[in-house]
Amino acid sequence: MTLPIRTWAEQKDHEALEGNMDSRAAWVRSLVPHVESLNDASRKFGCPHTTLRSMANNYGVKFPSGCAKKSKIDEAEMRALSANGITAREAAKHFKCSPTAVRVFARARGIALTLEERSAPPPVKLRPEPKPPEPARISGADVMAMYAKKESAALRRVGRR
Repeated sequence: MTLPIRTWAEQKDHEALEGNMDSRAAWVRSLVPHVESLNDASRKFGCPHTTLRSMANNYGVKFPSGCAKKSKIDEAEMRALSANGITAREAAKHFKCSPTAVRVFARARGIALTLEERSAPPPVKLRPEPKPPEPARISGADVMAMYAKKESAALRRVGRR
C-alpha cells in the first residue's frame, strides 16, 4: 500500500533539504483525512505518538478520536443530518452509538449540531432525612473503671507465668 503522504522519516529529510519548518504544519494537517485516530497516524506514518500529538497541539490540528471506526458514523451522512438540524441524541439513535461519540465526531470534523434542551434535573428533596442519633458518650469515670479492670487483668496474667 502506497501512502499519498510522506512518512515521518521522509518528512524530516525533506525539511533538512529545504530548511523549511513551515512544511511540518502542512504535513500534520495532511494526515487527518487519511487516518481514523492519532494512534492510527502514528502507526501508518512511523512518527512517535507523543511527537505527533505535540505537533498537532502546536499547529492546532485535531485528529479524529477513533469514534468513527467504533460507531460506524458516516461523515457525509452526518453532515447531511446536521444540515437538517439534528441533535446529538437523535444522531446517536440513527447511528446506534452514544451521544458523546456523536459530539466528539462532530467536533473533530467541525460539524455543527443543534443544541438540545437538557432533561429535567432530579427533584429537590425539601425535607432531608433525619440523622441517626449519636451514640451515648462514655463518662470519664467509666473510662477509668475500664482501664483499671484491664490493668488488673493484665497483672493477673503476668502472675500466672
